[in-house]
Amino acid sequence: MSAADLASMPAATPPPGVIANFDNPPSNAYVLIIVTTICMVLLYMTMTISLYAKINIRKKMALDDWTRLIATFGTTIYYIASVIAVTKGKFGIHMYDLTAADAMCTSFIISGFFTNWLTALVWPFAKSSFFLMYLEMFRTVRWQRYANYIGLFVTWGFYTAVLVATLSFTSPAPGETWQESLTSARYAKMEAWIMPIASINLVIDVYILVLPIFPILGLRLSTKKKLGVLAVFATGLLACVASSLSIYFKMVLDWHYTDYSYYTTPVLIMCLVEMCVGVTASAMPSMALFFRHKGGKVTRVFSRFTRSSQSRSSQNMNAKRVESAGDSVDSDQWPLKDVSSSKNGHYDGTDDNNYLNSVQTFIQAATPTSQVDRDGAICLQYAFNQGYEQRGKSDPANQV
Repeated sequence: MSAADLASMPAATPPPGVIANFDNPPSNAYVLIIVTTICMVLLYMTMTISLYAKINIRKKMALDDWTRLIATFGTTIYYIASVIAVTKGKFGIHMYDLTAADAMCTSFIISGFFTNWLTALVWPFAKSSFFLMYLEMFRTVRWQRYANYIGLFVTWGFYTAVLVATLSFTSPAPGETWQESLTSARYAKMEAWIMPIASINLVIDVYILVLPIFPILGLRLSTKKKLGVLAVFATGLLACVASSLSIYFKMVLDWHYTDYSYYTTPVLIMCLVEMCVGVTASAMPSMALFFRHKGGKVTRVFSRFTRSSQSRSSQNMNAKRVESAGDSVDSDQWPLKDVSSSKNGHYDGTDDNNYLNSVQTFIQAATPTSQVDRDGAICLQYAFNQGYEQRGKSDPANQV
């Protein structure tokens, strides 16, 4: 078939009553560009604040900071690949509005190739940031350490297998062109793995969301206050929602696979949204550290624009709060913090009012320590900076 014939033939059969539009076809590419650009701007703002807090306030970079930084870089690459896919590759346009030459051009095929496997490079770093953060936060809880090690092992094992399988299925074989690879039976096998991969991805997201809940439920708090503490971790719920929506749109894509150039766009959008939300959620401790130290200045800047007496009052309260907390050890590894009771160095449950009367809007932690109680057991004492506490005894033999 000649090039002229390919340029005049639609890549797919139009639905009944629809005429192929090669000259000015409708496209949903603008939706991807707008939504993902907003998400990327928010991601960069979050990462800037996070890095500032780590470098200028905490003056120390942890391992989860590096995985988060790598995930941000990978998300940027995926964003660029997605934008190229809808601009140069012509994704977002119905297949019947593309010519056969458009569907077989190198830019169209390579765009699909890169958006297929780049996610398998980003996800392990993004999800590892949570596990590494939990290891620091709950390192005195033995089962939590094991749960996080299992999460790291499963995450890296799964996404490594996905990366290898995707590249083997979609890469051209030696001596094979991109066009021949696209139409091969090997490439078609990848379609059967789309839903299983998306489902396992959601399972890992839910695992990350649920993991910190059980230690929080052990806090000596009312149900209302426990829900307030859990809300701090609820930002990860947005990643689960994005992952669920990604599964839905992948199901829609599977139902309309003959028009995959159009129905791939929502899948790309949700992948990028999930990446941005996931990286942002793992940076919340650093955000808390930043606003703890700079909250007064931020409020003063805000008050200059609003000229509101209420804003000025909030500024003074925040400034005093930051100043009063200046003597404590700075850390973004919230929510746990060591405290000491004034009663013989351990908590006896009789002084709750003194412990629970200083509600603050930020969360702070210091490196956990332990005290030997009267009966020889180890008394682990932790408290939320809002005044929330968790105190309990554990046998030294169970400590690792």
